[in-house]
Amino acid sequence: MRPTGTVVVTGAAGQIGSAVRPFLAQLFDSVRLVDLVRMTVNAANESVLIGDVNDRSVVDQAYANADALIHLAGVASTSPWADLLDANVTGVAALLAHAERSGIRRIALASTMHVMGLYRRDERITPHMKARPDSPAAATRLLGEQVGQWHAARTGARVASVRIGCFKPTREESEPCSWIGPEDLARLFHHVLMHPRGNAPIVHAVAPHFGDDCGQRALWWRHGFRFEHRSESRRRSLQRLSWWYPSDPIACRYRGGEFASRTLAG
Repeated sequence: MRPTGTVVVTGAAGQIGSAVRPFLAQLFDSVRLVDLVRMTVNAANESVLIGDVNDRSVVDQAYANADALIHLAGVASTSPWADLLDANVTGVAALLAHAERSGIRRIALASTMHVMGLYRRDERITPHMKARPDSPAAATRLLGEQVGQWHAARTGARVASVRIGCFKPTREESEPCSWIGPEDLARLFHHVLMHPRGNAPIVHAVAPHFGDDCGQRALWWRHGFRFEHRSESRRRSLQRLSWWYPSDPIACRYRGGEFASRTLAG
């Protein structure tokens, strides 16, 4: 695949950003990495900017003449509501406003599969079904998606929400039934940015495994994307769940795992 354009990556020093960097460097002509945490340049087409994405001077420098934006920054933990709302909702709105001012019209927002976490594992899910978030963090990520959809409707920009599963280098390290690896996630980001279909698509970033469909078929039919890496079979995943959560039947039953268990167990 021929590299295309310049992409800005916020939250680039985090777990996901650090792992997808090498693959993004192969997919884009230039990769600009932005974070508060110090990073080093690992590829000839990478550049690093240390700073806060809420700082207008930092944003102006990072976004100048960029073609696309991947927003990985945010709060994905059990932080207080105020912190979650500030990072995952208000922060997304500010980021999109900066992108509009800088002329960036291809944007991918990192979300989470936990917005569907209160569906049972035996229920087939697609991105267009009603969300059932399993935690405050997932609820605010869902609000961030909706801010992105509003921005796309208002400006005509293309804003994709990428719901990321259990992100690990290998499927053996992942919670069963929800693995996504760095290469396929980088490819998916590139695809929704550079080959978009629709102004505000929602896609599920979960490697396909035989016997279950989390929206991978819809991803192929609607967006023309196929994953390179497959997860284990559904049968094997369900076997591993009992080892992963040996004393938590709620986590075994629901896609959100321990987050669903915390919510439903009160």
